[in-house]
Amino acid sequence: MRRPGIEVLWGALAGLVALLIARMLLLYIFPPPPGVNLADAEQIRQLAGTLTAGVFVALVLAWIIAAAAAAFVALTMGEGEPSSGWMAAAPVGLLVAWRGLALHYPVWVVLIGLVLMGAAAFGVGRLRGRSPGR
Repeated sequence: MRRPGIEVLWGALAGLVALLIARMLLLYIFPPPPGVNLADAEQIRQLAGTLTAGVFVALVLAWIIAAAAAAFVALTMGEGEPSSGWMAAAPVGLLVAWRGLALHYPVWVVLIGLVLMGAAAFGVGRLRGRSPGR
C-alpha cells in the first residue's frame, strides 16, 4: 500500500475551510451582544462563559462537519492508506482543542467534540470503504 501524501494536505485544508465557514455562520446565527469586540481575547473568553447549550451543540456540529469534510476529501482524492482520513482530520481536531481550551469552553464540550470528530472521520472512512478496520 502507498503512504498517504498530498491528499492529507488537501483534506486538512478542506477541514480548516469548513471550520472558517462554520465560524462565520455561527456568528451570523448567534451574534455577539452589542459592544463586544471580537478582536479582544479577554472579551471573547468572558463571552464564552455565558454561551448557552444551543450554541455549544451548534459548535460541536460544526466541528463534526469539518472533521468529516477533511476525511472525505482526503479519502476521495487519493488511493493512499486508509488512515489518510484520520490524518487529515487530526489538524482540525488539534485546532479545535487548542482554540476551545484557549477560549475557556467547558472541557466536556471540547472532549465530546473531539470524540465525535474522531467518530465522524472513522464513519466517513467506513462509508468510503477505506477504514483501517477493513
